[in-house]
Amino acid sequence: CFMYYVSCTMFHVLCFINTFATLPLLPLLDIGIVRDRPVSLVVTITDGDYTDIAQVWIDNGKNTDKMNGKTKGDHFAKINLQTVKKKPRSGEGNFRMCFVDKETNEPTKIEEFTWVVFDLDERGKDTPGKPVIKEKLIMDAAQAQRFELWPNQSDSEIKLSCEGGSQVLPCSQGVRTIFHSSA
Repeated sequence: CFMYYVSCTMFHVLCFINTFATLPLLPLLDIGIVRDRPVSLVVTITDGDYTDIAQVWIDNGKNTDKMNGKTKGDHFAKINLQTVKKKPRSGEGNFRMCFVDKETNEPTKIEEFTWVVFDLDERGKDTPGKPVIKEKLIMDAAQAQRFELWPNQSDSEIKLSCEGGSQVLPCSQGVRTIFHSSA
């Protein structure tokens, strides 16, 4: 299992939740107390084919209640991506994460948030005419104070680049960082 951590220090966070344009991906997740107020994390889908993922799990005999979110007794929530044959954008998810006051649903600024990604890999070896799935995460790393790769950046199986092909890090302003599997 390969992972990296992103620790964000949030300043001037502003989040608009338009329930007509986006659907909640996860139920409100109680994440703790900020300035003596209970705070939840709202994750919404902003783009892509991810909105039909529940039917894919049903078709595959999966328990949809355990595939996404935080189940009772769990300490972590999860976003589970799934690829589907002949759907080139399946397995892609574009998400917005917003912290809100649990009682008023108003956006809330938090000082720190740590996000961990597990299991970013490839599904076997490429063969002529049959490439394998190569998982990647793309994010605006400029929003993060720092990130770490395991065991370190040079020895990690996760390789970094910038959208547009540049290998020069950090990426230019407005260019997202690609965390790409290599094994």
